[in-house]
Amino acid sequence: MTAATEFEDRDHAMAHLAHLIATASGAPIDTPRLALGPATEALALAGELLGRDDGDDPDEARRAYLEVQRANALRLVGREHDEEAQLLFEAVLARSTDDQQNAAALFDLGLFHKSRGRFAEAFDAFARARDAGFEGKNLFFNLAAAATALGRGEAARDAWAALGIDLEVNAAGMPYGAVPGPVEVRVPTRGSGHGVAPVVPDEALSFEVVSVAPISPCHGVVQTPTLRDAPVDYGDVILWDGTPVAMKEVDGRAVPRFPLLEILRRGDERRFRFVALEQVAGDLDGLGAALPDGAELFALEARVEVVCPRCAAGDAFVKHEHGTPEPHRIIYGKLIAAPDLGLPSLSDALTEAMRGAGRVSLAVPELYDALGDAKRAGQEHQAFRGIEQVALRKGLAGTH
Repeated sequence: MTAATEFEDRDHAMAHLAHLIATASGAPIDTPRLALGPATEALALAGELLGRDDGDDPDEARRAYLEVQRANALRLVGREHDEEAQLLFEAVLARSTDDQQNAAALFDLGLFHKSRGRFAEAFDAFARARDAGFEGKNLFFNLAAAATALGRGEAARDAWAALGIDLEVNAAGMPYGAVPGPVEVRVPTRGSGHGVAPVVPDEALSFEVVSVAPISPCHGVVQTPTLRDAPVDYGDVILWDGTPVAMKEVDGRAVPRFPLLEILRRGDERRFRFVALEQVAGDLDGLGAALPDGAELFALEARVEVVCPRCAAGDAFVKHEHGTPEPHRIIYGKLIAAPDLGLPSLSDALTEAMRGAGRVSLAVPELYDALGDAKRAGQEHQAFRGIEQVALRKGLAGTH
């Protein structure tokens, strides 16, 4: 922790404070905050510098600057300081007559509200910052993102136009246009309670990456389901923050990965977890190809082991002559059903597809839970556990 007294003069200390705030602000919005990170150091340093300005002849502009930086440090340290941060921002804006300083403070206030999901307040702060003369790509991106979250398509379109991006507004009042894609978005997840010997313990928080088809430069539709329990899933319309957390090259093209900002609309698709035991590579693909339009099987995690074919087919607990070991995979995934696809017809199609799908075992208990078929759901839950038990006995649980 750096104290103000370690610097030769106040200007050096203030420059270091600005550096600390910039460093903390540069972290992705979904990054867990460090207990003793740059924001914590900035909070202490801003407090010390403000203490120096409590003399008989304080510099009002400097004090306002330090109060804004302290408010920024408070918002970056954590939500437990939100009330104090809000009061500091409001006090500076009520007192300061410096338009340039107010514009910067309003932009920072907008970032504060955006990070807390208060998009109406964020939009107001960003718009006031713009009107006060604040400029730059970050302002207009954040203004567009807040407008999109609020369903204010024309305001979002105008903000993108300021960045040279031409969009239209659809009948629902949302911006859309030709946007290069796809992009990736990382989302926070927690264990689903399914799976054997998971790589990430169920109780642990982690990130999962989903592919998204952009509708605008800051929102789009999730194209892949999540494996663990997550706030978003296939078909949801989501909003992301503007600073990529990573870049990935796919087919010679750089694909940005953004942090999740907000869920704008839940998808109408139905999603059902499944577990499968594949005895021949491609069996699950063949099963998926036999399903009707509007149904799709997504394999999200696969573990491979070489085991006896009859063991893999479900006879692991029945005495039998072991055959020549073959590679098999236990696969976790989701069955996605379009909103207009009837679940009874999906069940019938899945049953029929299973008959000609080769040597693959599949259990989708959630489908039959949704159908209200208690007997079949019970059988599927038992089959789900049975496939996992085969995996545990044969070592698939420990190999990826």
